[in-house]
Amino acid sequence: MLRCQFEGAIYHVMSRGVNRCQIFTSDADRITFLNKLQESVETHGIKLYAYVLMPNHYHLLLMTPQGNLSRFMHQFGTSYTAYFNVRHRRCGALFGGRFKALLVEGDAYLLKLVRYLHLNPVQTKATKQINLSERLDILEKYRWSTHRSYGGWEKHHEWVSYSPLHALLGERLGTKNLPAAYRRYVHAGLSRTDLDLEEALKRSSKAVGSETFCKDMEDKYQQLAADFGHGPDVAMRRIEQGIHPDLVREATAQSYGLDPSIDWQKQKGNYEARDALIWLWTTESGMMGRDIGRRLGHKDGAVVSRRLRILRSLQGENLGFWKTCQRIRQGLSNVKA
Repeated sequence: MLRCQFEGAIYHVMSRGVNRCQIFTSDADRITFLNKLQESVETHGIKLYAYVLMPNHYHLLLMTPQGNLSRFMHQFGTSYTAYFNVRHRRCGALFGGRFKALLVEGDAYLLKLVRYLHLNPVQTKATKQINLSERLDILEKYRWSTHRSYGGWEKHHEWVSYSPLHALLGERLGTKNLPAAYRRYVHAGLSRTDLDLEEALKRSSKAVGSETFCKDMEDKYQQLAADFGHGPDVAMRRIEQGIHPDLVREATAQSYGLDPSIDWQKQKGNYEARDALIWLWTTESGMMGRDIGRRLGHKDGAVVSRRLRILRSLQGENLGFWKTCQRIRQGLSNVKA
């Protein structure tokens, strides 16, 4: 399946455990998942609007200012799978196939999808058998989504972008008490079916929105397929699988004329090469800041996170550096994970 990626695209992302297995077995798993999600959101400049964690799957609603959904999802998914496999003494894939990502039309459909995502914990077979007040009580106490922070029961997360939904709530519901307006909106969605959203979800396998929006997105996919054939699909699989960190390190060393047989990345100097390695380990290998930091000889990922923030702020400057990164990336393009 091709990924239609562009700057400013909004997606509803969902991924399920392989063979519907549980991807969270404890609160420790959920906390680690959210920590890794936060780091990936900050690393890749993602605007995350909402999330919900369920026992065997999760949903995200997000926007990609840089058009980099696959790179973000690759780093995030790879990092959590590595953690989960080590903690639970297993190996192999954790998620069943590639993640599902539907392009989303903004405004009304964005608001509807936030409610749809947040209602997941009380839309199970078990919870549908209990009365409305009990379901609302369960939802209010559910810790593993952004529902509580939107509803005013807990503080906002600094790494979640609330303002777009708040603006929509204020505009459409005509109130300044946004938590109360949100709670009423969710209550209405639980007491009656949103037929408009149900119809929109059936309209296209690639998008959620009006007929015009869905047709436009279908046309984008068709054009993408016509332009590239099967090429992008192979490229996306490479991105989502990731390239082994040692291969990225060797390619970076060769590009900067360094000896790949020694730990050059831990030596003083080589600052630009080290920055390139940090960037490529993040984008091509899907590594998290903590893991990169340890490979560089640090105790944690604080230095790496700081360098990544600086590098993101310098995109568009120091073109020689970015051309070198692109040249290394192109050299790795045929490398399998």
